[in-house]
Amino acid sequence: MNYFQTITFLSVEYSIK
Repeated sequence: MNYFQTITFLSVEYSIK
């Protein structure tokens, strides 16, 4: 997983909650 992908994933996850 790339750094950018990780940040994007975490951002999306945090946004859904």
